[in-house]
Amino acid sequence: NAQYLVKGAGASAMAFVDTLLSESPTASIALVDTEPRPGGHWIHAYDFVRLHQSASFYGVASRRLEPTEGDFAHLSSKHEILAYYDAVLDDFLATGRVQWFPLHAVEGRRVRSLVTGALHEVPETTKL
Repeated sequence: NAQYLVKGAGASAMAFVDTLLSESPTASIALVDTEPRPGGHWIHAYDFVRLHQSASFYGVASRRLEPTEGDFAHLSSKHEILAYYDAVLDDFLATGRVQWFPLHAVEGRRVRSLVTGALHEVPETTKL
């Protein structure tokens, strides 16, 4: 029954949901990902991989990634980024306006559980 269905929970999708929550005070969102947690490609990155840019310029607007505000030299690790997106998802869920569907796939206007195979129809009124 969400107004928006967002496919994926990587950096871009999380930033989009964060913006929807702040700019549209009544928006309801279904966040669907084939992975068990948010973080996109970071889930599968090697453990030694770090950001190639300052953490100050990465993530969502509502939560700082760098450990100290204005620390433009910090290059976050894979583990810092995944923990960050877990916390961002917790923030989203706490609003009561986001539903999280891990281990699900979007197939047109259907969402399928990768665990049980159950299919859920997405209403025509939901924006994909």
